[in-house]
Amino acid sequence: MSLKDKIINIIKKYDNIFVFTYFIICLSVYVYALKLSINDELWNFSFIYKMANGYEIYKDLNVIITPLFHYIGEIVMQILGKSFLTFRIYNLLIFSTLYTIIYIFLKKMKVKKIYSFSMVLGLSMFINDIISAGANYNILAVLFVFCGIYLEIDTKESIKKNIIKGIILFLIFMTKQNIFVLYAVSLIIVYITKILQKKETIKNIIKKIIIIGTTFMVPLILFIAYLQINNILYDFISYCFLGIGEFSKFNKNISIISIGFLVIGIIGIIISIILIKLKKVDEQICSLNFILLPFEVFMILIAYPIVNIYHIKLGIIISLVVLSYNIYSLIVIEILDENKVEKIVKVCIVLITIYFIGYNLYYLNKYVKYINSEQTVNISPYNNIIIEDDMRNKINNICNYIEENRKKGIDVKIISNEATLYMNILNENNKNMDLPNMGNFGIKGEDGLINEVCELELGTKILISKEEEVQESKKLKDYIMNNYIKIDEIEDFYVYER
Repeated sequence: MSLKDKIINIIKKYDNIFVFTYFIICLSVYVYALKLSINDELWNFSFIYKMANGYEIYKDLNVIITPLFHYIGEIVMQILGKSFLTFRIYNLLIFSTLYTIIYIFLKKMKVKKIYSFSMVLGLSMFINDIISAGANYNILAVLFVFCGIYLEIDTKESIKKNIIKGIILFLIFMTKQNIFVLYAVSLIIVYITKILQKKETIKNIIKKIIIIGTTFMVPLILFIAYLQINNILYDFISYCFLGIGEFSKFNKNISIISIGFLVIGIIGIIISIILIKLKKVDEQICSLNFILLPFEVFMILIAYPIVNIYHIKLGIIISLVVLSYNIYSLIVIEILDENKVEKIVKVCIVLITIYFIGYNLYYLNKYVKYINSEQTVNISPYNNIIIEDDMRNKINNICNYIEENRKKGIDVKIISNEATLYMNILNENNKNMDLPNMGNFGIKGEDGLINEVCELELGTKILISKEEEVQESKKLKDYIMNNYIKIDEIEDFYVYER
């Protein structure tokens, strides 16, 4: 047997590990070489970084998402080090795992390995830009959703399997509450339609729901008990559930470009509906589309209320996977010459791999040049992260400004969604003030944050952004500008005195 054949056999035998490793390698340099910017990556990192430094989620941090993503991130950070680079490793692990799970999912639907891999590659090319948003609870939740759907398309029934379903349901809830609702509704619809079509009896479905529900409730009760013991249950409910109305009311945002991506997802849904209705379609294809359709439909709602490219691409992942499966099953297998298609697919895989290699070499060269330059910022936790000149100067000026005022006994508060950029360096935390985005204030809302500002010591300097940020509380900024005196300006901030 030649060396080439040996390598091919090893890849076939350990294909799941190969896929995971492939994406780890292909995505790593790009992830590390991203420039530091004020976005979800910074905010999510800041929460986890502060947790690793001893602050408690919900009690000290205005996190509005259920906590599994943050707990796992904290563990990763405690193991690999409390830095921004570690957070990017976390991002890399989540995306590589997601792609591997989708690959396994496609194989479960009897898609050949070579086609499963090519479909995942195609998907990765399509959604690769959202990796720049950093490690994210949305991606982790979608990962768990695929695990749950995987069990639903498996026709073998057992108590053990239903227990695992309950655990996955709990993991989805603990990762993001609205995705949990969408997944649970999809699941209920699948079970109801199975009863209506007499594919399963009411008795069996009830037994299944009882086992899944019980398995879900046991860890949930333990989690609630943990929150209560640590006196953070009220804050958990306040931030994760009671402030949601304010978030959805003030964070509606529709991007025109994103509508085009939404159409692709809708096309996938329409094709699934047509296949379910057609009598000539293979029973297995019809059955799979029947199960997957509710998840396709409801997961698109992940995009609400911020209907931008990121959230739309996230919402249509399941629809894209199902669409790829349908094209494979109905066109590649039934109509085209499979041998010729397979050759084309192999060439495409090679070309995409070459693209990834070139892509990585470009970003590696860029990253190495930065690390070897005098521009490198060795300030924890942003060591070895690419930071543009303007931002680097801004960090130095703002941090120096705060420290100089502290030496004079004057407190300084930054009330801006970029506050954590500086607070992470200073190892400080001001909860709601560090991320004054709508929906991040819990049950007390904007008025609660205004009251916090009113309770600051007299003489406190308050920094607010000169520019109007879409997500920030306009009511708070107007209150500060109308009731306090502007005494200075620094960088992109107005300075007001309490």
